[in-house]
Amino acid sequence: MAELNAEQRRRFDEGIAELLTRFPEDQKGAALLEALHLVQEIIGHVPVEVMPLVAEKLEVPPVRVREVASFYVMYHLEQPGRHLVEVCTNPACAILGGDEVLRRVCERYQVEPGGTSADGKVTVEVVECMGSCGTAPMLALDREYQENLTRSRLEKLFEEIERDA
Repeated sequence: MAELNAEQRRRFDEGIAELLTRFPEDQKGAALLEALHLVQEIIGHVPVEVMPLVAEKLEVPPVRVREVASFYVMYHLEQPGRHLVEVCTNPACAILGGDEVLRRVCERYQVEPGGTSADGKVTVEVVECMGSCGTAPMLALDREYQENLTRSRLEKLFEEIERDA
């Protein structure tokens, strides 16, 4: 199992202890989604090597942790780039330009959906409905919604990413 450094382990242990106060003693497994968010907040992703530790703390089988972590797109099993661009291509966004937004983002950073740019700065993900159909097309840049995208707004986002990268 990959070791967390001392500070990461302290934050994990404290976070899990606090988290478990919100659940019945015999239902620790109910904290799994929040525990995975905690790991991702601390490390930046949810490495497979840390899953047994999560399982141990929540008293669930390790395979359950992996099933959940790999099912939900909000958890990253590998470290994403410095900037995470999540593009919604569900029907409302697609009809209103989501597919074009995805194409332009991928072209700009020379990456396929689900991949990270060669310089490691930008990860592009396709996501299902982000619940913002009325403001489509949209994407999330580092978890912040960017709605009503136009070509010029998208260019400004590219500039923001590249200025910070």
